[in-house]
Amino acid sequence: MVDVYTQRILDAFTKGEKQKQEHVRRYLVDRRANYVPGHPHTIQALSRAGQLDWAAANSRCRVDAAEILASELPAFRKQHRTRSPLVHSVLVAPLKWCRPIGVAHEVEIEAIRAELESLLAGRNYFGAIEPGLYPRRTPSGEFQKGVVSWHAHAVVWNDREHSTIAAVQSINAQNEGPLFGVAPANYRRRSWETIAKPLLYALKTPGKSYATRRIPESINRQTGEIIPEHDQQQAQRLRPGELVKMLNVLREFTLDELLVVGGNGYDLVAPLRDRISRDRERLRSGYARLNLTDPLLRGALA
Repeated sequence: MVDVYTQRILDAFTKGEKQKQEHVRRYLVDRRANYVPGHPHTIQALSRAGQLDWAAANSRCRVDAAEILASELPAFRKQHRTRSPLVHSVLVAPLKWCRPIGVAHEVEIEAIRAELESLLAGRNYFGAIEPGLYPRRTPSGEFQKGVVSWHAHAVVWNDREHSTIAAVQSINAQNEGPLFGVAPANYRRRSWETIAKPLLYALKTPGKSYATRRIPESINRQTGEIIPEHDQQQAQRLRPGELVKMLNVLREFTLDELLVVGGNGYDLVAPLRDRISRDRERLRSGYARLNLTDPLLRGALA
């Protein structure tokens, strides 16, 4: 039985996914919401293709997966919390995973998964890879603005805190981050009572874009510590047109291709497999009806 806290997190997750799906639907059927060039062509092409089957199926799959995960969590927590009392959420976002938005869908997800599996080897974890949008950044050598930062959210549980810290330090020692002066990986202490929040967060579709500003070097007046120059990130909700673009970035992938799992995290994945498999076929069939080779459509979604 799902506890009250987990149910509240699940309800918020489901509401958020449905809202994003509705924003996309309205955007594509309302010509007045003309945020991107070629918008009429986008509407016509997607309407002919079956009205958002390709995008909505992805969101529905994630809601289905979240419901299954929430139902399995009480038994999973009871089984593993004694042997692995320490829980952390980990973010990994190296600069080398960033891509211009027009080719972000061509990223080698298998290579990212293999790198994460190597970095987190020997640990118990569950998470997912997702794209994050920096709409006002211009990639080196490009004219069109828009950078997608592929990154991973994972929940790690074990009996030794230094095991998680060592993994994060290893990532930071080997990589630059997309933000100047900010490490590409970080971790946060969690608890088994609140583990539902980071677990379900990893399953979400993109919902925010990010702007950055450079913060000059400063001194902490209380401690005297010198704070080096660095970038500060500010999040804002994706506009409907940006939501369409991010769903287009995800067009080549289904949820199981984006999951990263290790150790007894596979116990959480097992109940999801049948549902993900069914939704994969539904997504692929909807995607097959959409002619993404049409230059007008590709231009509108790029």
